[in-house]
Amino acid sequence: MSTIIIPRRMPGTGTILDLADERGETRITLGGRYHYAVGGPAYYGLRWTSHETLDAAIRRARRLSDYNGITILDSAGRQAVINMGEVSGWTDCEQVIVE
Repeated sequence: MSTIIIPRRMPGTGTILDLADERGETRITLGGRYHYAVGGPAYYGLRWTSHETLDAAIRRARRLSDYNGITILDSAGRQAVINMGEVSGWTDCEQVIVE
């Protein structure tokens, strides 16, 4: 089991596309069957969802395509690089901590 932590950001810093929220840290628990999380910038107030497969996470991200900055994270804290609706690679997400 892993917990992805998106630390609180200081008020007045960052942009509306930051995953971090001024009100407090966000904790996303992935474990058992769940290996991926889908969410977006704190500005939108979207709830993070957990998914068993990458395909399920991509489907969820596509349903949220009206929002900018939708993110897929894996249990290691890596962020999906999405091109044309498909994952083309992974990058370390500097905004998260994995426990």
